[in-house]
Amino acid sequence: LPAAVLGMVSPIVGFPDWVTFLANFVGIIPLAQLLGIATEEVSLYSNEVIGGLLNATLGNATELIISIFAIKAGLLRVV
Repeated sequence: LPAAVLGMVSPIVGFPDWVTFLANFVGIIPLAQLLGIATEEVSLYSNEVIGGLLNATLGNATELIISIFAIKAGLLRVV
């Protein structure tokens, strides 16, 4: 979580772009894992269909977020 905060603050402070990228890259890994754990916990209290649907939908949330920011930045070749 500290890496995610550093990634958000680093452009404001004026750190180089590579520091911002590295901090965001390192910061998104535990957040994606936390999202996976939360999805599994919710699926324990629902049926298999709802659990599978949540896992398939939210399992790609990290890629979706990155794609949205890349499109907003005009990086269509990345997407």
